[in-house]
Amino acid sequence: MLDLSLNALEVAGLRALSTTLPRLASLEVLSLASNGVKSEGARALAAALAPLTGLRDLHLPGNYLGDAGVAALADPLAKLPALRRLYLQSNYSISGEGARALAKLLTASSSLEELYLNRNSVGMDGARQLAAGVAASRSLRVLDLRSCKLRAEGTQHIAAALAESASLVSLSLDKNSVGDRGVKSLVEALERNSTLRELELQANGIGLVGCRLLSACLRDRNGALQRLAMAGNDTDDVVLQALEDLAAMPRQVPRAPRSLAFPSARQAAALPPSASTTIIRVSGDGLSEALATTQGGGSGSGRGGTARPQSARLGVRSSGGGGGDAPDPGRFSFQPPSAVVASSHHGPPSAVSTSAESKGDRKSGWAAGGFSGAASNALPAAGANSNDDLEELLDRYRRPPVDVVGSDSLARPLMNFGYTGM
Repeated sequence: MLDLSLNALEVAGLRALSTTLPRLASLEVLSLASNGVKSEGARALAAALAPLTGLRDLHLPGNYLGDAGVAALADPLAKLPALRRLYLQSNYSISGEGARALAKLLTASSSLEELYLNRNSVGMDGARQLAAGVAASRSLRVLDLRSCKLRAEGTQHIAAALAESASLVSLSLDKNSVGDRGVKSLVEALERNSTLRELELQANGIGLVGCRLLSACLRDRNGALQRLAMAGNDTDDVVLQALEDLAAMPRQVPRAPRSLAFPSARQAAALPPSASTTIIRVSGDGLSEALATTQGGGSGSGRGGTARPQSARLGVRSSGGGGGDAPDPGRFSFQPPSAVVASSHHGPPSAVSTSAESKGDRKSGWAAGGFSGAASNALPAAGANSNDDLEELLDRYRRPPVDVVGSDSLARPLMNFGYTGM
């Protein structure tokens, strides 16, 4: 291992180092974090990589490599047979062209397993370029895209890659303004993907609509995901915690996956950038359905104004085998809380039972089975069915009494879709 982090090597130091590296063919870990490498230093480093056939980990965070620097490194890195992990976080200036070079690296490399790009300006176009490489890779297991300015449109391209990936196990998308529309794309991808075990969606402005979409997907169409991180989104903490608990439970998947409603990663990469913002608008049927369900009241209508029967609502099970409509879940309501505590997500306070149980007891209650079916503030009884209870919990939050739950926190995620009924 050679660790030269935080040494202000800059371009001159990288040129001097490049004359020594070829003698270190057995080197396994090279760390050059925060050295002001930039694009010129990256070119000097690229010229010295070929002899490092044993290199497994390359750390280059905080070096302002830029698209030109990444493009210079991509080809030499693709030829390293042992490379497993590439750390490019906090370079800030890696965007579309850099993502295109990384896509070529992912396609060509048969060994790269982990790629860390968090805190870069990847954006929508960068996500479109990168997605083709993620879909083509058969070795990539971990992809970190936290704080990469993806938004809903960029998330859709990553979702298209996830739907095709045969190797991805962990995907981090925290702090990307994914929103409910981005969740819609991810849900469609999760229905087809059978390898992903961990998905991080913290601090993404996801509201009740997105939570309902995720709940229905986990319950009926995805049994592979084992960890879902949802803290810091625009829904009360008790809902977010219940959704995380559902992901952690063993699940059976009774339904076959549906076809994608948006282009594949390869198709999207061939489209002009101007087309990317319109693709997501034609795949919003399920989103409108979930929005109608969240608004509540009879047969809801989505943004397009199309009425839907209760049996078509996302996340509401139909009754029996007769095909009749499911009973209206709006029957659930909160009782005035007699005790209020802050939940583990440090968000709005949640109504809890009045029993003097410890925080550990409450946590074990969640693990035992989520919220009970009764319309009350009681914590879950052991053996309760978390799949159904999460749906009941979401339904309670759909139309809460104004004097029990603050309307502002619940209405905010729906305001983006023109809903002002709270």
